[in-house]
Amino acid sequence: MTNNYLNYSDKELFEFLDGTSDESKLAFTEIYNRYSRRVFAYCLKVLGDKQKAEDAFQEVFVRFYKNAPSYRFTSINSLLISFARNLCFNVKRDTKIFVDISSVLNVYKTYKDADKEEMIKLVSIALDTLDDRYKEPLVLKVYNGLGYDEISELCGISTGAARTRVFRAKDKLKEILKPYLEEIYDQR
Repeated sequence: MTNNYLNYSDKELFEFLDGTSDESKLAFTEIYNRYSRRVFAYCLKVLGDKQKAEDAFQEVFVRFYKNAPSYRFTSINSLLISFARNLCFNVKRDTKIFVDISSVLNVYKTYKDADKEEMIKLVSIALDTLDDRYKEPLVLKVYNGLGYDEISELCGISTGAARTRVFRAKDKLKEILKPYLEEIYDQR
């Protein structure tokens, strides 16, 4: 086939997904190319473990390819993130790990010179301390660029609740990171 699938809209690509034709495979490949980074980033942020994220990420696309024809088209991004969300929460439920908040607060004492990589690690650790009901909307908003309406649909909450949870998650992160950031500011 000589069709250039780069030029097709998401809706057109979605309509090609019947699971049997070469056209379906090429459309799926284009969807994968468009959304794989975003889905993997979501899985990694939610799970915090590269191997678990890779496993969930692969399963997302397997399920999407097998089940897409049975869904009504709304948004490929939302559908993929919905699959990823369900898979990641299943993994988290099966392997619950608790992070002691004191370990987060002690990280700032360990480092005198904060650089970007250390800050990213600290934010990631702080993010892991958030309750999932706050962490998930924040990850969907900040890392996946979803709007509050999409977040509310994925999380099964109202749009107002989605806004509130993102706001509260940001406040909690500020509170957790405050001692570290104050120390950096004091050193300058």
